[in-house]
Amino acid sequence: MSTKSIVLRFSLFGILAGLLNVLGWLGGMEWVFWLGLVLFCGIYFSRNIRPPFFWPAMLLGIIWGLSTAFVQSLFYDLFLHNNPNYAASFNELSKFIDPRLYLLISNPLRGIITGMLVFLAALLFKKSKT
Repeated sequence: MSTKSIVLRFSLFGILAGLLNVLGWLGGMEWVFWLGLVLFCGIYFSRNIRPPFFWPAMLLGIIWGLSTAFVQSLFYDLFLHNNPNYAASFNELSKFIDPRLYLLISNPLRGIITGMLVFLAALLFKKSKT
């Protein structure tokens, strides 16, 4: 399987994360979901993609951030209804910036960080395998 197809297939997890978050099913445990994805993708990348892993991991992270932000923004009212903790903080945030715009800016930045973590995990698993 090519690197492009791996990244495209794994990018669907960003949509899944956005939907789970909109539905409120992650309930403050979003970091566990992302940690699991980072470890899974790191292992998969280390076994199925030839180094360097940096650009595929970064692209994946950015796509995750953009797709999560898009889903959360698209279903913004439902997102707030199912996540009262976000609703309270976004109420304060709305004095400075539109919360939807905040999602569209902050989630891709988080995606970059997540992509870096996938890259580091892939490197770690590649080194431990050899």
